[in-house]
Amino acid sequence: MQNTGTIALAVGAIKVLGTDAAMFNVGALSPASPIAAGGSATFTVTFAPTSAGPKFTTVHIANDDCDEGDFDFLVQGGDSACSNIVCNISPYAYYTNVTSSTCNNGTIKAILKGGYKFYPHLELYDGNNTLVDFISLPKGTKTYTFTGLSAGKYTIKIFDKTCCETSDVKYIKCAPPATGYSTTNTTATSATLNWDTASCSVGYRVQYRQPGTTLWTTQKLSSNTGFADIAGLQPSTTYEWHVSTFCAGTQKFKYLGASPIQTFTTNALRVGEVITQSNATAETFEINLFPNPATYTLAVNFECESETANLKVVNLLGEVVLQKQLSAVEGIFETQMNIANLKSGMYMLKVETENGESRKVFVKE
Repeated sequence: MQNTGTIALAVGAIKVLGTDAAMFNVGALSPASPIAAGGSATFTVTFAPTSAGPKFTTVHIANDDCDEGDFDFLVQGGDSACSNIVCNISPYAYYTNVTSSTCNNGTIKAILKGGYKFYPHLELYDGNNTLVDFISLPKGTKTYTFTGLSAGKYTIKIFDKTCCETSDVKYIKCAPPATGYSTTNTTATSATLNWDTASCSVGYRVQYRQPGTTLWTTQKLSSNTGFADIAGLQPSTTYEWHVSTFCAGTQKFKYLGASPIQTFTTNALRVGEVITQSNATAETFEINLFPNPATYTLAVNFECESETANLKVVNLLGEVVLQKQLSAVEGIFETQMNIANLKSGMYMLKVETENGESRKVFVKE
């Protein structure tokens, strides 16, 4: 126990509560109460079971903290029965994104729905499965918000008295630039796209296309630069564009939904003007198929920067014989496709995203 206050903390009785409390023994506080300002003390809880199976108790610490009051936390001993318990907690985690002005103001709000048997305990893990925060809440608590989070992947784990565990995964992403959108240096075939930089950014993804078309042309910037020069455009043509931020600490492919659409129109081509070539390309990616040839099930996985993808299996006549929609998890697409009903032969798997498409041939045995 640590006293982070400016006056001494008086600690009262430390008790164990609950049906299994008799199997847990609490040792003396050392050094004894009170705990000096800035000081700490320890105590031990010894587990002495009298029967097999998982046992639980709540440790109750009485104290005179003026704004925290008495403190409870859950202790488990014995064999875990978590895998055999059907959890009756339904967590719903909501999140806000890191804004463009600060790097660590993201939040995740957990809403506990359904019944739980005792005081809920929440743990928050980052994308490396490192515990970054935890709390044991009073009985009946319905919500809790983790704050001060940077961009990245987080897993919330929730426990109740019966060792029941459930979890939910959420991503906090940095917001796109909020202001400063403009298009300058427009010619018949090129332009400069501008925005105000975000303090957390280590790069940007700029996408542009002609209105009404499906595929975006993508250009990536690997520094905190507030503009992108694009080329290879068509004269006297309207284009739309947007930009996404890549935050420091954000995992691969974790862009937030892009900024509002901006538009511009290129100039007419003048006699003698040189047509510049584009410095950006449509997205391409490698599709992994296993097994190939396949008989019943085809495992598909690939990585790309799009949030969604449309998978189409096409036969040698160009007919779509199987189709599936996918959503990315941490920039990775994975699925199993049932091909048992397809006729034996050669097929092409075509993966279409908002940024481009890739194809790969497989054989159905």
